Amino acid sequence: MKVLLANHVPLIGSTSGTNTLNLALHLHALGHSVTVLTPEHGIDSGYPFEVRNLIFSNGTNAEYDVDFNFPCFTPHPRSETTFYELTDDQVGEYIAAWDDALTRAVRDVKPDILHTQHAWVTPFCARKLRIPYVLTVQGADLMGLRNDERFVDMVQSAVAGASSIIAVSRQVHAEALELLKIPDRKTIVIHHGFDENIFQPKTLDRPVILAQHGIKTDAESLVVFADELTRFKGVDVLLKAAALYEDELDLVATVIAGTGELEDELKAVAGEFCLKDTHFVGATTSHRIAELYNVADVVAVPSRVEPFGFRAMEALACGTPVVATQEGGLPDFVSAAVGALVDVDDPRALADAIMEQIRTGAKKTKGPHAAGCARDSFAWSKVADRVAWVYEDALSKEV
Repeated sequence: MKVLLANHVPLIGSTSGTNTLNLALHLHALGHSVTVLTPEHGIDSGYPFEVRNLIFSNGTNAEYDVDFNFPCFTPHPRSETTFYELTDDQVGEYIAAWDDALTRAVRDVKPDILHTQHAWVTPFCARKLRIPYVLTVQGADLMGLRNDERFVDMVQSAVAGASSIIAVSRQVHAEALELLKIPDRKTIVIHHGFDENIFQPKTLDRPVILAQHGIKTDAESLVVFADELTRFKGVDVLLKAAALYEDELDLVATVIAGTGELEDELKAVAGEFCLKDTHFVGATTSHRIAELYNVADVVAVPSRVEPFGFRAMEALACGTPVVATQEGGLPDFVSAAVGALVDVDDPRALADAIMEQIRTGAKKTKGPHAAGCARDSFAWSKVADRVAWVYEDALSKEV
């Protein structure tokens, strides 16, 4: 099968990009011919599948005659531009750029099916091409509709023309049905996956792994957070919880991996709370994150908003209990059997749940079950199989 994947952001630098990359890699491994179309500042290369790029301005060059960087739902490491700050004229230019890029890609690749990674501009453009298309509702796109009504009619037109609609969690599915007025029979929940080649249980030396990040500590227990440092990820709540569990639990350290718009502010908050053993290590690779998860006693996911929660899934795949909020897709796979769920914005509950996992040795008792559940249900190789079935079903409807 020839598959064209279209995403509003590059393959590197965001959750959506990472998931598109993993889907492309695993569809390719299943024997499908895959082409990916994304915005970028230059030409992507080095992948086992074809990548085509819309080149947006980064101050030096641009393929499309626009005076703005590629827009996102939230700031991207290579673009601070969001959809909501675009003028009406810029929205028109953005749509025209995707119209042109998708038309050329369909003409050149001749795909059997097109899969757009958000309910946003790309499926709206796809509807004009008379080709079967599937779209995934990620959650950020629903947030986008609430933030900017200019896109509502466009998105409703896009979902009306889709052969099938994938939602990344039960909550996103419920919100999509309500907000987009789409029939339930047209939708299916398929969670994102994790890369089982990277995220798996390993026996590692904690001091050695921490030393790679410049951390020297005598802590006997380790809490890890790895994600964007933005408000909706709730890192400030974790810092408040750390002030509590550092006071009540002996020799516990916290590692915070990631960057984002609140990085300086969060470091200042850590200083205000006089946190003794909390370390910000900045952005790092997936392999390094997997190492941190493996040497952690518990991984914290204190999100205020979390359509899916793939960082929590990656932690479970490494055999580490997760304490997460009862938000978005997290309750779909985080339970007392593999960790704990707490209310959003409740540092006391977060601290208590983290301490409970440490005191009861949950890493040993829950870890193997967590890794097995993740591997059996959420490995990308299995997720890609489910997505390919959706493609086949969509194509059968066209016959």
